[in-house]
Amino acid sequence: MGRVVRAHGPGGDVAIRLETDVAACVAPGRVLTVGREGVPGRRLPVEGSRVEGDRARVKFGGVESREEAEALVGALVAIPRHEAPPLPEGSFYQADLVGLRVQTEAGEPLGAVVGVLDTGGVDVLVIRRGSGEWLLPAARVFVAVVDLAGRRLVVRVPEGLADVEAV
Repeated sequence: MGRVVRAHGPGGDVAIRLETDVAACVAPGRVLTVGREGVPGRRLPVEGSRVEGDRARVKFGGVESREEAEALVGALVAIPRHEAPPLPEGSFYQADLVGLRVQTEAGEPLGAVVGVLDTGGVDVLVIRRGSGEWLLPAARVFVAVVDLAGRRLVVRVPEGLADVEAV
């Protein structure tokens, strides 16, 4: 959902770079998991928040000083999937796309989504094919079908792109 990018002020607030545009994810009363990859995170209640663009200023319960906030810089911030706010029809959380099999409209397998790059505009899918990876904008012109239940993504690939060896 985001990452702590810096401490904000003397009272333990943090600035979080959001990877979602759903402000309700950091609403007061939510309990978020804050931690580093591969290490169990701490569950921290949101006492206050203010969202501005792709950043949120958040006051977590139990984080009372700038020093405690600085210890969180670089940590990932997540919300349990079952607590995530619903999205509008046709929208998806980036994490839901990771692991989907990618195929053309003709059914030709092209690999699997291994990541999503947040570019500030159109997200870009990172697709692993064999030992390499290639990138495809997650725009409607390229993405024909997102089938979460079937764990597949059907794409329209520009002519010649699927023939290029992934790097």
